[in-house]
Amino acid sequence: MSKKEAPEIRKKQILEAAKKLFVKKGYHSTSIDDITHECGLTKGGIYWHFKSKWEIFTAMIEEHKQASRSLWGMIRTFQLERQQLVEGGLLFIREHCKDEWIMGVYSEIEAEAMRNPVIRDQYLAILDEEKKNLSILVEEAHSRGVLKTSDPKMLSEVIFLFMYSCINFYSLTKGTYNIEVVWREFCASILDGILKEKRQIDTREGF
Repeated sequence: MSKKEAPEIRKKQILEAAKKLFVKKGYHSTSIDDITHECGLTKGGIYWHFKSKWEIFTAMIEEHKQASRSLWGMIRTFQLERQQLVEGGLLFIREHCKDEWIMGVYSEIEAEAMRNPVIRDQYLAILDEEKKNLSILVEEAHSRGVLKTSDPKMLSEVIFLFMYSCINFYSLTKGTYNIEVVWREFCASILDGILKEKRQIDTREGF
């Protein structure tokens, strides 16, 4: 490990330890002492990289923002065709649901956003950026005739809310709800309209 690499590795070590504790105990119930014990550093080692527990938490939000941008960059490479749009949305949901502790971190950020206006503004800024990315895709797909709607912007809002509802419900049910089947049915309804035939939907299993 070079001297240049060491600080970033230590910061990553602190963040990973804090994430586990925030998920397990919650932000307010986690102390700096808990974090030092979890990551094996001294308090001085923690404070060398972060001035406070609050700064660790905001760094975690920034990390979430960067991960979100990378994910949307990947989704933007998908072709604007029916199946690719469905799979792009499913990728977004899967990436948020793929690991239980990631869902825990996501839930803790949401919970703290309800209590703290600064966190709420930061979190809403991330969501606004995600909505803009989705809106671009929906409007481009609409212009190519893949999506039929009189209001592409409103449709993107509906899709965005449904995607996050899927993620939240998957977290609430501890991964036992079959989000993939529900997402595909939702997309079929958006693309084809609601059909008269009754579809049998199995929601008993997760991904």
